[in-house]
Amino acid sequence: MSEPKILPKKPRLLVVLGALGLVLGAFGIMFSVAQASSLLVSRDDYVTAIREAAEKQIGNLPPKLGTKDELTQLMEKRADVVYSRRKVALPLAAVNVILSFLLFAGCARALRGQSWGLSAWMLAALASIPYNLIDCALALVQSNDLRVAFHGASGPLGEFARQWVSVESMTAMLKTSVELLYFGICVVYLRRPEIQARFTPPPSTSA
Repeated sequence: MSEPKILPKKPRLLVVLGALGLVLGAFGIMFSVAQASSLLVSRDDYVTAIREAAEKQIGNLPPKLGTKDELTQLMEKRADVVYSRRKVALPLAAVNVILSFLLFAGCARALRGQSWGLSAWMLAALASIPYNLIDCALALVQSNDLRVAFHGASGPLGEFARQWVSVESMTAMLKTSVELLYFGICVVYLRRPEIQARFTPPPSTSA
């Protein structure tokens, strides 16, 4: 009677990348579903929802920035800009849900040693590279739209709006850089022969 094959311990980097993939996948699904849900309403309903949310947060901002009406108008302009790009944002959100689910499922199965999990993980990593570039481009275009929309704001409120847009642009680029680095590492690492060998079923032997 032949002894069962004992696989070597999982490489530490494989476990770390898999764990990160689970987090990114879960977050991507939740974020994209929430984003798509908020945009699947009329423009008036969307602007109203943003205005109501802003009014609840205005009390946390320094009074010197401006009056309540000025701050509310700022948020309404932002809502208009975001909603105007919904025809691009909604398909991207749908793509991200698919890729995030593929990443989550692939990492979960790969960490359990299942070969199809590695294939799903690899596919998600490869497709996520162009997706992140397109998503970042949308974020930068949207930031430029916001700069134009906030152009008329002056004083402390105008300065706040410009800093806000700059921070969002930098955050989008930083997020994209980190995710591209992660997916790039995954693509290279998962193709290594020793990793592929772990998920290659042994050849069947005749009795």
